[in-house]
Amino acid sequence: MRDKLKILVVEDDIYFVQELQQNLEEFIAAVYPNLDFSIVTSTNAQDFLEKLDKDMDVVVMDYYLENDFGEVLFPGTYLIRAINLYCKECKVIVMSAIPDKLMASKLIRSGIYDYITKGEHVFFRLALTLDKIVKRKLQKAAA
Repeated sequence: MRDKLKILVVEDDIYFVQELQQNLEEFIAAVYPNLDFSIVTSTNAQDFLEKLDKDMDVVVMDYYLENDFGEVLFPGTYLIRAINLYCKECKVIVMSAIPDKLMASKLIRSGIYDYITKGEHVFFRLALTLDKIVKRKLQKAAA
């Protein structure tokens, strides 16, 4: 694994993106105290695409990103295609408030790492998923 775990979080709810960042920082610091990491956040698709780096390890994204006018200009499928083309090794975790099993299975077949429904256990599920990603990367680096 590279010296630094790089995570990009994109969520259009400015309060929820702050909660996500805080929870991810606390989880990584507690479970992997010697792991150097950075978490970059974005609240819209345009900014997200500008911040997406080729050596990003993880992208955590809201599926439906609205702009300031409530419009969804970039559906999640377009952003996932952009991520897959630009950042081949990046693990994508999609979150949505809509518990749509059909969409989740389509997205997983398209190459995302996990689909998490927002709700009461979203931070716990995100921590479990991130833990799997970090463990695999550390094992791969040690091999």
